[in-house]
Amino acid sequence: MSNRGIVSISIGGLDFELIPSFDNLDRLETALNRPCYEFLSKELAQQRYKVGDIVRVILACASSRTKRYPDWWTFSGIGEAIIAERGKVGDLSVSVAIFISNAITAGSETDIKTVGASDEDVKK
Repeated sequence: MSNRGIVSISIGGLDFELIPSFDNLDRLETALNRPCYEFLSKELAQQRYKVGDIVRVILACASSRTKRYPDWWTFSGIGEAIIAERGKVGDLSVSVAIFISNAITAGSETDIKTVGASDEDVKK
């Protein structure tokens, strides 16, 4: 199965997915209180983001592969888990940038209608 546009991340030894969808874009803009393209072009691209913004994106948009979330799945808990892993903030900022880019460029390589569909599936 091809996972078009889905970005996999790992925090605290657990796997999560950032799935490009309209709902996630809406959650992202609500969590950041600004348009996602502005966050992508001004903060992420210029490496002027706040760690809290990366945590907000993850908290609002990340899905657990097992559909269960750890006890520490809060704003502070995610932040602490990220800080505990050296270099994780930079890695996650790249993953978040790819996720936002995939979501706002739907229709090309990423198509929100077919995220997670296999290559054989036909769009309807």
